[in-house]
Amino acid sequence: MECELYWDLISRGIETLGGLVGWARAFECKLEIPCECDVVVAMSDLDRVSGMPCVWPIEGSGFSNKRVWIGGIPHVSLELLQKVRSPYTDQVLQCIMDALRRRAGDVRLLQAE
Repeated sequence: MECELYWDLISRGIETLGGLVGWARAFECKLEIPCECDVVVAMSDLDRVSGMPCVWPIEGSGFSNKRVWIGGIPHVSLELLQKVRSPYTDQVLQCIMDALRRRAGDVRLLQAE
């Protein structure tokens, strides 16, 4: 997954991680998110990215210390995903939970056989 937005913000010295889109792709969520890729930045950096689409704030700094690699880009951890302020956060979290429940159910079915 190529995300120029991520690399642009990193090159400007802004603490940045991949956001919801990477998670949605990883779990094959069928959501209408109008971003090819998105990023998460600290709330305190919002003024540095003012008006940029597909940039979501998260409370505090240091969030990039907890990251998950998806598609070659570090993403916000599942643990911190719920703190991302985006109109898509709840939908992505619900999709991930549904996918994990389905996978757990598949494992139980295989164990029963």
